[in-house]
Amino acid sequence: MGLFFKYIYKITFIKMYSLIRKHLLPQGVNKSVIYDHYIDSMKNSRTLMASWDMNFWIKKKYSFRSSVLKEAFILIEFDSYRDYINSIKHDTIVQQWMENKRGVEKQICFKKTRKKTKCSICLDTTGIFVSVHPCNCLFHRQCIIEASRYSMLCPLCKNPIKENSNKTNAEKAKKT
Repeated sequence: MGLFFKYIYKITFIKMYSLIRKHLLPQGVNKSVIYDHYIDSMKNSRTLMASWDMNFWIKKKYSFRSSVLKEAFILIEFDSYRDYINSIKHDTIVQQWMENKRGVEKQICFKKTRKKTKCSICLDTTGIFVSVHPCNCLFHRQCIIEASRYSMLCPLCKNPIKENSNKTNAEKAKKT
């Protein structure tokens, strides 16, 4: 009977300091790779990587273009209550920041270019690039639109990005 209570206590103890994260992984990617990356980042910073950051890392490391995606649940156990709380706080802060910023839709001024380079946001060399005004830094169109939701500074040179004024003639006439 005493062994039974120790077993229940041990299960409860593990559940108290564990966290489950859900990610979409391309077919053939083992979830142990994701778990190992979580553990490595936690050893370096003493805080668990936010799920948004992990999703970004997965998209950067593996191409989703030709893959079938599958849901993977990752169980992460913590050694101490402090690590557990810090990791939950960190993920909550990141999610709060993303939800607040995501609703802000800005129109930025850019033009298409035929130049080929590496996008400083996603680090990919393929696709259509645009030149941002006034600094003329090159990015993928979708990457810079997504980045402008969080900051109106150029991710590369940190100069302000010019906003596009898409006002109709009727709106301009009302102001004058």
